[in-house]
Amino acid sequence: MKWLRWLRWTLIVIVVVAVLGFGAAWWVMHQSLPRIDGVVSVEGLAAQTLIERDSRGIPVISASSRADLAFATGYAHGQDRFFQMDLSRRLAAGELSELFGDVALKTDRQKRRFGFRAVARRVIETTPAAEREIVAAYARGVNAGVASLEARPWEYLLLRAQPREWLPEDSVLVVHSMWWQLQWGPLRDELDRRRFERALSKQGAEDAHALITFVFAGHSDWDSPNYGKEAQCVLAACTDSARVLTQPFPALLKFSGPVKIAADEEAKPGSNSWAVAGPHSRSGVALIANDMHLDLGVPAVWYPARLKMSSEGLDITGVTLPGTPAVAAGSNGQIAWGFTNSYGDFSDARWGKCPGADNGADYVTRTETIKVKGGDDVQVDYHDLKNGGPADGVVLDGEDYADDVKSGDCLQAAWLATRPEATNFGLLSLEHARGIDDALGMAPGIGIPGQNMVVGDAGGRIAWTLLGRVPRGTGPDRLFGPQEYRDATDHPRIADPPVGRLWTANQRVVAGDLEAVMGDDEVDVGAGGYDIGARARQIRDDLLGLTKPATEADMLGIQLDSRALFLARWRDLVLGLIDEDAMQGNEQRRAFRAVVSEWVAQARPDSTGYRLVRAFR
Repeated sequence: MKWLRWLRWTLIVIVVVAVLGFGAAWWVMHQSLPRIDGVVSVEGLAAQTLIERDSRGIPVISASSRADLAFATGYAHGQDRFFQMDLSRRLAAGELSELFGDVALKTDRQKRRFGFRAVARRVIETTPAAEREIVAAYARGVNAGVASLEARPWEYLLLRAQPREWLPEDSVLVVHSMWWQLQWGPLRDELDRRRFERALSKQGAEDAHALITFVFAGHSDWDSPNYGKEAQCVLAACTDSARVLTQPFPALLKFSGPVKIAADEEAKPGSNSWAVAGPHSRSGVALIANDMHLDLGVPAVWYPARLKMSSEGLDITGVTLPGTPAVAAGSNGQIAWGFTNSYGDFSDARWGKCPGADNGADYVTRTETIKVKGGDDVQVDYHDLKNGGPADGVVLDGEDYADDVKSGDCLQAAWLATRPEATNFGLLSLEHARGIDDALGMAPGIGIPGQNMVVGDAGGRIAWTLLGRVPRGTGPDRLFGPQEYRDATDHPRIADPPVGRLWTANQRVVAGDLEAVMGDDEVDVGAGGYDIGARARQIRDDLLGLTKPATEADMLGIQLDSRALFLARWRDLVLGLIDEDAMQGNEQRRAFRAVVSEWVAQARPDSTGYRLVRAFR
């Protein structure tokens, strides 16, 4: 029949068009894959440089100078991860709308308040010449790597956009994006505390403080800080400094007005690391374990690589952060290091009068222009304190803070991330450290978001320190105004601990005077947002429970310890609540109790009991 022939030909045409479309899409995406074989001639290299890929696709880069090594690292990053790098710099600079349109405008408005693009330019201007040469070579390598692709990365094809040139300042912005990921949460928590305190203004100061420390408790009986040389800690005594909060919940609360606090609890990125000294390891050298859990994504945050430079005997293996030329965590054969987010107090908030005609001299207006794909440019006015730069503090006004503005009082925020001297490329110096003393001497000058660094050396020694700039000031306003930073004479550290182990898992890592350095005014509310400490306690007990000299296999065993000890008490609590009376006539509760009763306190993907108890908690 005629209509069947038409249907048949229509279907054939549809199939052919679909196949051709799929083939074209595959061809275009294939063209954007990196070329990993052959010889390429590019401008910007002083000598022949080699990029090899091992069996897992991880690049092994060999060069005769550090600048050429940086160029080749940028080349590999540009080929493999340019879109990821582009998003990182745009996130920090508040330039996502230029790529995605007005759907990203709210995010850009938020980020532009801190002026990171201008800060990044200032960082590059003040970077020492030797480091600036490395960063510039890296940027040239990124651009050469992107140019080597036969088609632009497929994400830009979907967005109908062109990749933008990589600049040296963009590498600073990538670090700023990590500041944002790691420290915006603690700053937001502090803003919540300030609003909470104001809502409690009619309470007595003592009751208000008790409630604040109850809600934002920084101490618990899970605390497991590390110990310095003066402490004698053995397994049986490692809980001496644990503190259980016994302050009762205030009986009477009178609020002066509504309190606006973040509505949902976001998952915090968590990491862990630990060190075992040589006398406790089978090999006699220090063992360092590190697992940096950041947000899951495709591609992953980190980019493994091995960098070799025969002229200086450099051979370093670890993970790099796409967008930057340094190995973030790894080993150079003499030392190994890793880090976790410290959650120290690196931002402050306080109340002040909102900008107006009567106090205009206290503020400087900064206008930012946001380019919007498919729309008109948007100009936004921000207010900075005193000298006209976000380093001195920014005013949190505008539509996102309308409730505060309406009251006439606005929160002011000072964040170490906005200070040019707080971000640099000092991580490059760790490549040449020969032992923990070198690393501890370098740490105070390295500018990254404050991290717990554990480091060990081939001689068997281990240490902990804060990696990043640490202000010397104290008090709730220490980050407003001029800053002086701790140096090798007073920077926090623990070297050669008596127990021969160190552990960090985003918890309260140290106690006493060392903890006060993290933010003396916020110690009782967890500085910048410590983890509760259960993971660290479990790691510590695993380490101290090793009965034989430790091996790499022992370190892996601790990393794979899936016991959910923290949730065991919550299981007992919920089982106590769901008694016979509670289950009467409620089959769901009876089923819930049956599943939880059989749970053996393991965090397993197939464990329904784990999910139920975790959700209950």
